[in-house]
Amino acid sequence: MNKIKKLMSSLVIVSVVFLTAGTVLSADYDNDSGDGLWDTATNWSDELVPATSDVRIGNNSAIDQTCTIGSGIVGLASRVRIGEDGNACTLIIDGGSLTTVGDDVRVGYSTSVGTSGTLNLLWGNMTVGKDLEIGQNGEGTFTMTTGTVLVDDDIVIGTGAAGVFNLNGGTVTQTAIYEGNGFLDIGATGLLNFGGTGLGTMVLWGDQVSTVEAYFDNGYITSDLGFIATDLTSNPGYTTVSPTAVPEPATIGLFAVFGGALMFVRRIRSRA
Repeated sequence: MNKIKKLMSSLVIVSVVFLTAGTVLSADYDNDSGDGLWDTATNWSDELVPATSDVRIGNNSAIDQTCTIGSGIVGLASRVRIGEDGNACTLIIDGGSLTTVGDDVRVGYSTSVGTSGTLNLLWGNMTVGKDLEIGQNGEGTFTMTTGTVLVDDDIVIGTGAAGVFNLNGGTVTQTAIYEGNGFLDIGATGLLNFGGTGLGTMVLWGDQVSTVEAYFDNGYITSDLGFIATDLTSNPGYTTVSPTAVPEPATIGLFAVFGGALMFVRRIRSRA
């Protein structure tokens, strides 16, 4: 059993636990304690640390909010929405983990003027039970420095408002558990940037090479290193996308920008 199948098996077990937990309630983050921590009960509208709630960071809040999931803390929710009601709100994962079961993580949710959502994964893990949406209605930015992210359905960037995914390190894997498939969807106001020193990797369900190529052609995927490599062999059944500074062997499709002009260098790709 390969690594991806093992991760998928674990997620199915967690999903069963959540689906039998009862009615989903809302939990609004208010930071009443002032410590800015997810695991402080008084920071939530119902005075309970979320477990199976629909979490909203910024809902009915008069001020911008920042919430941190610190080292060793396990954040649980049915769904997480960051940025509502005209506020600039931020969720930071700094050594902990966040899991939603059966629903989305939405970064930048409301259409209210001035609304923005920011998700910073400094190090740790995140499991998204449905879609990862960045810039759905309000502006959204997700910056990932290291760690792992598992997305059970679609990865959606900038389809309703400006959305930016800075993948500077770590690995994002589209498990396709939710419906048996999953797609990368980048809208007209979206951007997926492989930033930093090239340590970020995205593993997409199925063969999405042509999708990645089209997004790169149109400037919706960029790389600080200049090239993007697509690989169908290292994870059979998946498209692995990563940045690279130099052309790779013949199993890789490569892109680069030189002097403002796009150049696509196509290599022969072998299939599993």
